[in-house]
Amino acid sequence: MMAVAALAAALATSCTGTPSATVSVSATNPPTATPQPTRASMDPELEALLPDRVGTLDISKRSLTGLEFSSSADLAFGQFLQDIGVSGAAVSVASGFGASTAAPPSSVLVLAIRVRGATQEQIVSTFRHALEASIDRPYSVTAQTVSDKEVLVAVAQGVDDPPTYFYARDDVMFLASASDDALAAETISLLP
Repeated sequence: MMAVAALAAALATSCTGTPSATVSVSATNPPTATPQPTRASMDPELEALLPDRVGTLDISKRSLTGLEFSSSADLAFGQFLQDIGVSGAAVSVASGFGASTAAPPSSVLVLAIRVRGATQEQIVSTFRHALEASIDRPYSVTAQTVSDKEVLVAVAQGVDDPPTYFYARDDVMFLASASDDALAAETISLLP
């Protein structure tokens, strides 16, 4: 599972304490989720940074504090927090997901991760290092311009998953993945 999907799956699980979404990602099977009821959003301000709609897809949003999120996140996210030198109390996470089963199926997954006390350079470089150093699934990360924004593109090595695009503004890192490049570019264009 790619980085953004793994983080979103952890976010979905954290919202209720039990799995609230099944997330699946591959080139032939774009990001999908089956939402379940969740509790109230923990960071509406962070959610507001995510688009309400991408293309024809309505984006369902949720958020929680970093302490709630980090307790169920994968090891790579825990390593990211440790390397950047903050506790879960300094972190908030918001996710957005939209999908359509109309032919051809399409989907978008987007995250906003606020790391209070960190600079955008610290956030991006630490996250990039965590992806490239991952033992379970290393990623190749390259710089690219998408929708007039300088982003980093992470591609999992050895699998055919869609790329994950990420960048930071101030103390918030944005991550996006979509079933096709045009939808990913539109998602990025709608982010701050």
